[in-house]
Amino acid sequence: RRFAHLPLGRNPYGENLAWCYDTLARTTSLLMTSALLLTGVGNMGGHQSRAQAVLTLLMLAAVIGMCLSWNLVTLLLMAMLLEVAVMSRSVIRVPEESLPHAKHQTWVNLASLVLLLLALVAGTAEQFGNQPAWYSADGLARDLLVLAALLRMGVYPSPASTKRRWEVYLLSGGVGIYLWLRLALANPIDLPFGEWLVPLSWAAIGITSLLAALAPHYSLAVPWLILNQLAYIVLAPYLAPVTATSLVLLGMVHLVLWIGLLRIDSDLLVSGGHWDRRLRRWAPWPFVVTLFSLAGAPFTLGGQVRWLALQATWQRGWANAVPVLAVLFALASVPALQRLRQDWKRPRRPSTVQPWRLRAAVGAAYVAAAALLVLGVGGSAWARDLLRPYRAIAPVDAAAGTPAWSRTLVLILTGYVVPLLGGTALSRFRRPFAERVTAVFEWLNAPLEIDWLYAAIEWAADKFKHATGALAAAIEG
Repeated sequence: RRFAHLPLGRNPYGENLAWCYDTLARTTSLLMTSALLLTGVGNMGGHQSRAQAVLTLLMLAAVIGMCLSWNLVTLLLMAMLLEVAVMSRSVIRVPEESLPHAKHQTWVNLASLVLLLLALVAGTAEQFGNQPAWYSADGLARDLLVLAALLRMGVYPSPASTKRRWEVYLLSGGVGIYLWLRLALANPIDLPFGEWLVPLSWAAIGITSLLAALAPHYSLAVPWLILNQLAYIVLAPYLAPVTATSLVLLGMVHLVLWIGLLRIDSDLLVSGGHWDRRLRRWAPWPFVVTLFSLAGAPFTLGGQVRWLALQATWQRGWANAVPVLAVLFALASVPALQRLRQDWKRPRRPSTVQPWRLRAAVGAAYVAAAALLVLGVGGSAWARDLLRPYRAIAPVDAAAGTPAWSRTLVLILTGYVVPLLGGTALSRFRRPFAERVTAVFEWLNAPLEIDWLYAAIEWAADKFKHATGALAAAIEG
Protein backbone atom coordinates (compact mmCIF):
# COMPACT_ATOMS: atom_id res chain seq x y z
CA ARG A 1 0.00 0.00 0.00
CA ARG A 2 1.07 3.55 -0.65
CA PHE A 3 1.83 5.59 2.45
CA ALA A 4 2.88 8.86 0.72
CA HIS A 5 1.60 10.54 -2.40
CA LEU A 6 2.80 13.75 -4.05
CA PRO A 7 0.95 14.85 -7.21
CA LEU A 8 3.00 16.37 -10.00
CA GLY A 9 0.13 18.07 -11.77
CA ARG A 10 -2.69 17.01 -14.03
CA ASN A 11 -1.90 14.02 -16.23
CA PRO A 12 -4.04 11.22 -17.67
CA TYR A 13 -2.08 8.25 -16.32
CA GLY A 14 -1.44 9.11 -12.66
CA GLU A 15 2.36 9.33 -12.84
CA ASN A 16 2.87 11.06 -9.48
CA LEU A 17 5.48 10.63 -6.78
CA ALA A 18 4.39 7.83 -4.46
CA TRP A 19 6.13 5.66 -1.88
CA CYS A 20 5.18 2.35 -0.28
CA TYR A 21 6.11 0.94 3.11
CA ASP A 22 5.88 -2.81 2.91
CA THR A 23 7.96 -5.32 4.84
CA LEU A 24 10.59 -5.92 2.18
CA ALA A 25 11.13 -2.19 1.59
CA ARG A 26 11.46 -1.57 5.33
CA THR A 27 13.89 -4.46 5.73
CA THR A 28 16.14 -3.31 2.89
CA SER A 29 16.10 0.30 4.08
CA LEU A 30 16.98 -0.83 7.60
CA LEU A 31 19.80 -3.02 6.25
CA MET A 32 21.37 -0.16 4.28
CA THR A 33 20.97 2.29 7.16
CA SER A 34 22.43 -0.14 9.71
CA ALA A 35 25.38 -1.02 7.47
CA LEU A 36 26.18 2.63 6.87
CA LEU A 37 25.81 3.38 10.59
CA LEU A 38 28.15 0.53 11.56
CA THR A 39 30.78 1.58 9.04
CA GLY A 40 30.43 5.17 10.22
CA VAL A 41 31.05 4.09 13.81
CA GLY A 42 33.98 1.99 12.60
CA ASN A 43 35.46 5.11 11.00
CA MET A 44 35.33 7.18 14.20
CA GLY A 45 39.09 6.91 14.48
CA GLY A 46 39.55 8.55 11.08
CA HIS A 47 38.64 11.90 9.61
CA GLN A 48 35.71 12.65 7.35
CA SER A 49 35.06 16.06 5.89
CA ARG A 50 31.72 17.76 6.12
CA ALA A 51 31.15 17.45 2.38
CA GLN A 52 31.80 13.70 2.51
CA ALA A 53 29.38 13.26 5.41
CA VAL A 54 26.65 15.26 3.68
CA LEU A 55 27.04 13.34 0.43
CA THR A 56 26.95 10.03 2.29
CA LEU A 57 23.67 11.01 3.96
CA LEU A 58 22.32 12.12 0.59
CA MET A 59 23.23 8.73 -0.87
CA LEU A 60 21.47 6.99 2.00
CA ALA A 61 18.33 9.13 1.54
CA ALA A 62 18.29 8.31 -2.19
CA VAL A 63 18.71 4.59 -1.51
CA ILE A 64 15.85 4.60 0.99
CA GLY A 65 13.74 6.50 -1.53
CA MET A 66 14.46 3.90 -4.21
CA CYS A 67 13.61 1.04 -1.86
CA LEU A 68 10.28 2.67 -0.93
CA SER A 69 9.38 3.75 -4.48
CA TRP A 70 5.88 2.84 -5.60
CA ASN A 71 6.02 3.68 -9.31
CA LEU A 72 8.57 4.28 -12.05
CA VAL A 73 8.50 8.07 -11.73
CA THR A 74 9.56 7.94 -8.09
CA LEU A 75 12.14 5.24 -8.81
CA LEU A 76 13.68 7.31 -11.61
CA LEU A 77 13.89 10.51 -9.57
CA MET A 78 15.44 8.72 -6.58
CA ALA A 79 17.94 7.01 -8.91
CA MET A 80 18.91 10.41 -10.33
CA LEU A 81 19.48 11.73 -6.81
CA LEU A 82 21.60 8.68 -5.97
CA GLU A 83 23.68 9.12 -9.11
CA VAL A 84 24.43 12.77 -8.32
CA ALA A 85 25.55 11.81 -4.81
CA VAL A 86 27.61 8.82 -5.99
CA MET A 87 29.33 10.82 -8.71
CA SER A 88 30.20 13.63 -6.27
CA ARG A 89 31.35 11.21 -3.55
CA SER A 90 33.56 9.31 -6.01
CA VAL A 91 35.68 12.32 -6.96
CA ILE A 92 36.19 13.99 -3.55
CA ARG A 93 39.64 13.39 -2.07
CA VAL A 94 40.54 10.41 -4.22
CA PRO A 95 43.89 9.68 -5.89
CA GLU A 96 44.22 10.95 -9.41
CA GLU A 97 44.54 7.43 -10.79
CA SER A 98 41.06 6.61 -9.43
CA LEU A 99 39.33 9.38 -11.37
CA PRO A 100 39.11 7.44 -14.70
CA HIS A 101 37.39 4.55 -12.91
CA ALA A 102 34.94 6.98 -11.27
CA LYS A 103 34.20 8.45 -14.69
CA HIS A 104 33.66 5.01 -16.23
CA GLN A 105 31.31 4.01 -13.43
CA THR A 106 29.39 7.25 -13.89
CA TRP A 107 28.81 6.30 -17.52
CA VAL A 108 27.44 2.93 -16.48
CA ASN A 109 25.10 4.48 -13.90
CA LEU A 110 23.95 7.06 -16.45
CA ALA A 111 23.16 4.20 -18.82
CA SER A 112 21.08 2.65 -16.04
CA LEU A 113 19.23 5.97 -15.63
CA VAL A 114 18.53 6.11 -19.37
CA LEU A 115 17.07 2.60 -19.24
CA LEU A 116 14.86 3.60 -16.30
CA LEU A 117 13.66 6.62 -18.27
CA LEU A 118 12.85 4.44 -21.29
CA ALA A 119 11.02 1.99 -19.00
CA LEU A 120 8.99 4.92 -17.66
CA VAL A 121 8.08 5.99 -21.19
CA ALA A 122 7.13 2.44 -22.14
CA GLY A 123 5.09 1.98 -18.95
CA THR A 124 3.30 5.30 -19.51
CA ALA A 125 2.39 4.27 -23.03
CA GLU A 126 0.79 1.13 -21.59
CA GLN A 127 -1.13 3.24 -18.98
CA PHE A 128 0.32 1.44 -15.94
CA GLY A 129 1.35 4.58 -14.07
CA ASN A 130 -0.72 4.17 -10.89
CA GLN A 131 0.33 0.57 -10.20
CA PRO A 132 3.44 -0.68 -8.37
CA ALA A 133 6.53 -0.43 -10.53
CA TRP A 134 7.41 -4.12 -10.11
CA TYR A 135 4.03 -5.42 -11.27
CA SER A 136 3.04 -2.74 -13.77
CA ALA A 137 6.15 -3.23 -15.91
CA ASP A 138 5.46 -5.66 -18.70
CA GLY A 139 6.98 -6.37 -22.07
CA LEU A 140 9.50 -3.74 -23.07
CA ALA A 141 9.28 -1.85 -19.77
CA ARG A 142 10.12 -4.99 -17.80
CA ASP A 143 13.08 -5.79 -20.06
CA LEU A 144 14.45 -2.29 -19.59
CA LEU A 145 14.06 -2.54 -15.82
CA VAL A 146 16.02 -5.80 -15.80
CA LEU A 147 18.87 -4.22 -17.75
CA ALA A 148 18.82 -1.18 -15.47
CA ALA A 149 19.08 -3.41 -12.38
CA LEU A 150 22.00 -5.33 -13.88
CA LEU A 151 23.87 -2.15 -14.68
CA ARG A 152 23.18 -0.76 -11.22
CA MET A 153 24.70 -3.89 -9.66
CA GLY A 154 27.71 -3.65 -11.92
CA VAL A 155 27.16 -7.08 -13.47
CA TYR A 156 28.88 -6.75 -16.81
CA PRO A 157 32.15 -8.28 -18.09
CA SER A 158 34.40 -5.74 -16.43
CA PRO A 159 36.29 -6.08 -13.16
CA ALA A 160 36.73 -2.31 -13.41
CA SER A 161 33.20 -2.15 -12.03
CA THR A 162 34.66 -3.16 -8.67
CA LYS A 163 37.20 -0.31 -8.60
CA ARG A 164 34.81 1.97 -6.79
CA ARG A 165 34.60 3.48 -3.35
CA TRP A 166 33.13 1.29 -0.64
CA GLU A 167 30.02 3.48 -0.41
CA VAL A 168 29.21 2.70 -4.03
CA TYR A 169 29.62 -1.02 -3.38
CA LEU A 170 27.47 -0.92 -0.31
CA LEU A 171 24.66 1.40 -1.40
CA SER A 172 24.55 1.50 -5.19
CA GLY A 173 25.25 -2.21 -5.60
CA GLY A 174 22.86 -3.08 -2.78
CA VAL A 175 19.98 -1.16 -4.32
CA GLY A 176 20.68 -2.88 -7.65
CA ILE A 177 20.29 -6.26 -5.95
CA TYR A 178 17.06 -4.99 -4.36
CA LEU A 179 15.68 -4.08 -7.80
CA TRP A 180 16.67 -7.52 -9.05
CA LEU A 181 14.91 -9.18 -6.10
CA ARG A 182 11.72 -7.21 -6.71
CA LEU A 183 11.70 -8.14 -10.39
CA ALA A 184 12.35 -11.81 -9.57
CA LEU A 185 9.43 -11.85 -7.13
CA ALA A 186 7.09 -10.14 -9.60
CA ASN A 187 8.15 -12.37 -12.52
CA PRO A 188 8.83 -15.82 -11.04
CA ILE A 189 8.56 -17.67 -14.34
CA ASP A 190 9.04 -15.31 -17.28
CA LEU A 191 12.02 -13.23 -16.16
CA PRO A 192 13.62 -12.10 -19.45
CA PHE A 193 17.08 -12.62 -20.92
CA GLY A 194 17.57 -16.05 -19.36
CA GLU A 195 18.93 -17.50 -22.62
CA TRP A 196 22.09 -15.41 -22.35
CA LEU A 197 22.25 -14.42 -18.66
CA VAL A 198 22.39 -18.05 -17.48
CA PRO A 199 25.48 -19.10 -19.50
CA LEU A 200 27.10 -15.72 -18.88
CA SER A 201 26.56 -16.08 -15.13
CA TRP A 202 28.00 -19.60 -15.10
CA ALA A 203 31.03 -18.36 -17.05
CA ALA A 204 31.45 -15.42 -14.66
CA ILE A 205 31.25 -17.75 -11.64
CA GLY A 206 33.91 -20.06 -13.05
CA ILE A 207 36.28 -17.30 -14.19
CA THR A 208 36.01 -15.22 -11.02
CA SER A 209 36.49 -18.27 -8.78
CA LEU A 210 39.66 -19.21 -10.65
CA LEU A 211 41.02 -15.65 -10.70
CA ALA A 212 40.28 -15.22 -6.99
CA ALA A 213 42.17 -18.44 -6.20
CA LEU A 214 45.14 -17.30 -8.31
CA ALA A 215 45.29 -13.78 -6.84
CA PRO A 216 48.67 -13.25 -5.11
CA HIS A 217 47.08 -11.37 -2.20
CA TYR A 218 43.71 -11.28 -0.49
CA SER A 219 43.18 -7.61 -1.35
CA LEU A 220 43.59 -8.41 -5.05
CA ALA A 221 41.05 -11.23 -4.77
CA VAL A 222 38.31 -9.07 -3.20
CA PRO A 223 37.04 -7.58 -6.52
CA TRP A 224 36.73 -11.03 -8.06
CA LEU A 225 34.92 -12.37 -4.99
CA ILE A 226 32.41 -9.51 -5.15
CA LEU A 227 31.76 -10.15 -8.83
CA ASN A 228 31.50 -13.88 -8.06
CA GLN A 229 28.74 -13.33 -5.50
CA LEU A 230 26.89 -10.96 -7.82
CA ALA A 231 26.95 -13.64 -10.51
CA TYR A 232 25.29 -16.12 -8.10
CA ILE A 233 22.63 -13.51 -7.30
CA VAL A 234 21.87 -12.96 -10.99
CA LEU A 235 21.76 -16.70 -11.70
CA ALA A 236 19.50 -17.62 -8.76
CA PRO A 237 16.04 -16.64 -10.18
CA TYR A 238 16.66 -18.72 -13.28
CA LEU A 239 17.62 -21.82 -11.27
CA ALA A 240 14.60 -22.01 -8.98
CA PRO A 241 12.24 -19.12 -9.83
CA VAL A 242 10.31 -19.35 -6.55
CA THR A 243 12.61 -20.59 -3.80
CA ALA A 244 15.86 -18.97 -5.00
CA THR A 245 14.62 -15.49 -4.09
CA SER A 246 15.78 -16.34 -0.56
CA LEU A 247 19.26 -16.76 -2.05
CA VAL A 248 19.06 -13.28 -3.60
CA LEU A 249 17.96 -11.69 -0.31
CA LEU A 250 20.58 -13.43 1.84
CA GLY A 251 23.23 -12.80 -0.81
CA MET A 252 22.46 -9.08 -0.62
CA VAL A 253 22.70 -9.10 3.19
CA HIS A 254 25.97 -11.06 3.10
CA LEU A 255 27.54 -8.76 0.53
CA VAL A 256 26.57 -5.60 2.42
CA LEU A 257 27.82 -6.91 5.79
CA TRP A 258 31.03 -8.25 4.29
CA ILE A 259 31.89 -4.97 2.57
CA GLY A 260 31.06 -3.06 5.74
CA LEU A 261 33.37 -5.25 7.81
CA LEU A 262 36.14 -4.85 5.24
CA ARG A 263 35.80 -1.12 5.61
CA ILE A 264 35.90 -1.27 9.42
CA ASP A 265 38.98 -3.52 9.29
CA SER A 266 40.85 -1.10 7.03
CA ASP A 267 39.87 1.85 9.25
CA LEU A 268 41.13 0.04 12.35
CA LEU A 269 44.44 -0.69 10.64
CA VAL A 270 44.84 2.98 9.74
CA SER A 271 43.79 4.30 13.15
CA GLY A 272 45.87 1.73 15.06
CA GLY A 273 43.13 -0.35 16.64
CA HIS A 274 45.29 -3.50 16.50
CA TRP A 275 48.09 -1.71 18.39
CA ASP A 276 46.09 -0.94 21.51
CA ARG A 277 46.97 -3.49 24.20
CA ARG A 278 43.42 -3.79 25.48
CA LEU A 279 42.01 -4.32 21.99
CA ARG A 280 44.79 -6.42 20.50
CA ARG A 281 43.20 -9.62 21.79
CA TRP A 282 39.64 -8.82 20.72
CA ALA A 283 39.91 -6.70 17.58
CA PRO A 284 40.68 -9.47 15.01
CA TRP A 285 37.83 -11.83 15.93
CA PRO A 286 35.00 -10.14 13.98
CA PHE A 287 37.15 -10.28 10.86
CA VAL A 288 37.98 -13.93 11.50
CA VAL A 289 34.22 -14.58 11.46
CA THR A 290 33.98 -12.60 8.21
CA LEU A 291 36.68 -14.71 6.57
CA PHE A 292 35.04 -17.94 7.73
CA SER A 293 31.74 -16.72 6.27
CA LEU A 294 33.48 -15.82 3.03
CA ALA A 295 34.99 -19.31 2.95
CA GLY A 296 31.49 -20.82 3.32
CA ALA A 297 31.94 -22.36 6.76
CA PRO A 298 28.89 -23.96 8.42
CA PHE A 299 26.71 -21.79 10.67
CA THR A 300 27.74 -18.60 8.86
CA LEU A 301 25.77 -16.54 6.39
CA GLY A 302 28.22 -17.32 3.60
CA GLY A 303 27.71 -21.05 4.19
CA GLN A 304 23.93 -20.52 4.17
CA VAL A 305 24.14 -18.76 0.80
CA ARG A 306 26.15 -21.63 -0.67
CA TRP A 307 23.68 -24.14 0.73
CA LEU A 308 20.79 -22.33 -0.97
CA ALA A 309 22.74 -22.20 -4.24
CA LEU A 310 23.21 -25.97 -4.13
CA GLN A 311 19.54 -26.52 -3.30
CA ALA A 312 18.44 -24.31 -6.19
CA THR A 313 20.73 -26.19 -8.59
CA TRP A 314 19.38 -29.51 -7.36
CA GLN A 315 15.77 -28.36 -7.68
CA ARG A 316 16.48 -27.29 -11.23
CA GLY A 317 17.43 -30.87 -12.01
CA TRP A 318 21.06 -30.09 -12.72
CA ALA A 319 22.54 -32.79 -10.49
CA ASN A 320 25.68 -32.90 -12.65
CA ALA A 321 26.40 -29.27 -11.78
CA VAL A 322 26.60 -29.98 -8.03
CA PRO A 323 30.19 -31.40 -8.14
CA VAL A 324 31.19 -28.47 -10.35
CA LEU A 325 29.86 -26.08 -7.72
CA ALA A 326 31.89 -27.90 -5.07
CA VAL A 327 35.07 -27.24 -7.06
CA LEU A 328 34.11 -23.60 -7.63
CA PHE A 329 33.35 -23.16 -3.93
CA ALA A 330 36.79 -24.58 -3.08
CA LEU A 331 38.49 -22.13 -5.46
CA ALA A 332 36.54 -19.18 -4.09
CA SER A 333 37.44 -20.19 -0.51
CA VAL A 334 41.19 -20.04 -1.12
CA PRO A 335 41.74 -16.27 -0.53
CA ALA A 336 39.84 -16.24 2.78
CA LEU A 337 41.57 -19.39 4.07
CA GLN A 338 44.94 -18.02 3.01
CA ARG A 339 44.22 -14.77 4.85
CA LEU A 340 43.27 -16.73 8.00
CA ARG A 341 46.75 -18.25 8.06
CA GLN A 342 48.36 -14.81 8.18
CA ASP A 343 48.75 -12.46 11.12
CA TRP A 344 47.08 -9.06 11.27
CA LYS A 345 49.60 -6.33 10.56
CA ARG A 346 50.12 -3.71 13.22
CA PRO A 347 50.77 -0.04 12.51
CA ARG A 348 54.33 1.20 12.80
CA ARG A 349 53.32 3.88 15.28
CA PRO A 350 51.03 3.68 18.30
CA SER A 351 47.53 5.00 17.86
CA THR A 352 46.80 8.61 18.74
CA VAL A 353 43.03 8.06 18.57
CA GLN A 354 41.04 8.21 21.79
CA PRO A 355 40.50 4.69 23.23
CA TRP A 356 36.72 5.00 23.40
CA ARG A 357 36.61 5.63 19.65
CA LEU A 358 38.59 2.46 18.98
CA ARG A 359 36.35 0.47 21.32
CA ALA A 360 33.26 1.80 19.54
CA ALA A 361 34.72 0.74 16.17
CA VAL A 362 35.49 -2.76 17.44
CA GLY A 363 31.99 -2.96 18.94
CA ALA A 364 30.46 -2.11 15.55
CA ALA A 365 32.51 -4.89 13.97
CA TYR A 366 31.24 -7.34 16.59
CA VAL A 367 27.62 -6.40 15.83
CA ALA A 368 28.10 -7.05 12.10
CA ALA A 369 29.93 -10.33 12.78
CA ALA A 370 27.14 -11.44 15.13
CA ALA A 371 24.64 -10.78 12.32
CA LEU A 372 26.66 -13.08 10.05
CA LEU A 373 26.45 -15.86 12.65
CA VAL A 374 22.78 -15.39 13.55
CA LEU A 375 21.67 -15.33 9.90
CA GLY A 376 23.93 -18.31 9.25
CA VAL A 377 21.75 -20.34 11.61
CA GLY A 378 18.27 -18.94 10.96
CA GLY A 379 18.68 -16.89 7.81
CA SER A 380 16.90 -19.33 5.51
CA ALA A 381 13.76 -19.47 7.67
CA TRP A 382 13.79 -15.69 8.09
CA ALA A 383 14.06 -15.06 4.34
CA ARG A 384 11.36 -17.62 3.58
CA ASP A 385 8.92 -16.02 6.01
CA LEU A 386 9.74 -12.51 4.83
CA LEU A 387 9.25 -13.29 1.14
CA ARG A 388 6.21 -15.57 1.44
CA PRO A 389 3.61 -12.77 0.90
CA TYR A 390 5.39 -11.61 -2.26
CA ARG A 391 5.50 -14.93 -4.09
CA ALA A 392 3.09 -15.18 -6.98
CA ILE A 393 2.91 -18.99 -6.82
CA ALA A 394 3.42 -21.53 -4.05
CA PRO A 395 6.87 -23.13 -3.69
CA VAL A 396 7.24 -26.52 -5.33
CA ASP A 397 10.08 -28.87 -4.48
CA ALA A 398 11.31 -30.17 -7.83
CA ALA A 399 13.52 -32.79 -6.14
CA ALA A 400 10.74 -34.43 -4.18
CA GLY A 401 11.55 -37.81 -5.73
CA THR A 402 14.99 -37.91 -4.14
CA PRO A 403 15.25 -39.22 -0.55
CA ALA A 404 15.77 -36.36 1.84
CA TRP A 405 18.64 -37.99 3.76
CA SER A 406 20.70 -38.77 0.66
CA ARG A 407 20.16 -35.30 -0.80
CA THR A 408 21.17 -33.69 2.50
CA LEU A 409 24.31 -35.83 2.66
CA VAL A 410 25.30 -34.89 -0.88
CA LEU A 411 24.69 -31.20 -0.22
CA ILE A 412 26.72 -31.30 3.00
CA LEU A 413 29.63 -32.95 1.22
CA THR A 414 29.56 -30.59 -1.77
CA GLY A 415 28.65 -27.45 0.17
CA TYR A 416 30.90 -27.69 3.23
CA VAL A 417 33.29 -30.64 3.40
CA VAL A 418 34.80 -30.66 -0.09
CA PRO A 419 35.14 -26.86 -0.48
CA LEU A 420 36.75 -26.35 2.93
CA LEU A 421 39.14 -29.30 2.62
CA GLY A 422 39.97 -28.46 -0.99
CA GLY A 423 40.37 -24.75 -0.26
CA THR A 424 42.63 -25.51 2.72
CA ALA A 425 44.81 -27.78 0.60
CA LEU A 426 45.03 -25.23 -2.21
CA SER A 427 45.83 -22.38 0.18
CA ARG A 428 48.92 -24.20 1.44
CA PHE A 429 50.74 -24.54 -1.86
CA ARG A 430 48.97 -22.13 -4.14
CA ARG A 431 51.35 -19.13 -3.87
CA PRO A 432 54.26 -20.32 -6.09
CA PHE A 433 51.84 -21.87 -8.59
CA ALA A 434 49.65 -18.78 -8.57
CA GLU A 435 52.62 -16.50 -9.15
CA ARG A 436 53.75 -18.59 -12.13
CA VAL A 437 50.28 -18.72 -13.66
CA THR A 438 49.72 -15.00 -13.04
CA ALA A 439 53.01 -14.17 -14.74
CA VAL A 440 52.09 -16.26 -17.79
CA PHE A 441 48.56 -14.92 -18.19
CA GLU A 442 49.14 -11.36 -17.01
CA TRP A 443 48.37 -10.08 -20.49
CA LEU A 444 44.71 -11.13 -19.95
CA ASN A 445 44.19 -8.34 -17.41
CA ALA A 446 44.11 -5.67 -20.10
CA PRO A 447 41.18 -7.09 -22.11
CA LEU A 448 39.33 -8.06 -18.92
CA GLU A 449 39.49 -4.51 -17.59
CA ILE A 450 37.94 -3.37 -20.93
CA ASP A 451 39.61 0.00 -20.63
CA TRP A 452 39.99 -0.35 -24.38
CA LEU A 453 36.20 -0.23 -24.67
CA TYR A 454 36.00 2.96 -22.66
CA ALA A 455 38.82 4.44 -24.76
CA ALA A 456 36.94 3.50 -27.93
CA ILE A 457 33.78 5.14 -26.59
CA GLU A 458 35.70 8.30 -25.74
CA TRP A 459 37.29 8.32 -29.21
CA ALA A 460 33.89 7.87 -30.87
CA ALA A 461 32.35 10.61 -28.71
CA ASP A 462 35.21 12.97 -29.57
CA LYS A 463 34.83 12.26 -33.30
CA PHE A 464 31.07 12.80 -33.04
CA LYS A 465 31.64 16.11 -31.25
CA HIS A 466 34.02 17.34 -33.97
CA ALA A 467 31.69 16.15 -36.73
CA THR A 468 28.74 17.89 -35.11
CA GLY A 469 30.74 21.10 -34.72
CA ALA A 470 31.87 20.97 -38.36
CA LEU A 471 28.30 20.34 -39.53
CA ALA A 472 26.97 23.26 -37.45
CA ALA A 473 29.70 25.55 -38.83
CA ALA A 474 28.90 24.46 -42.40
CA ILE A 475 25.18 25.12 -41.88
CA GLU A 476 25.83 28.57 -40.42
CA GLY A 477 28.31 29.40 -43.20
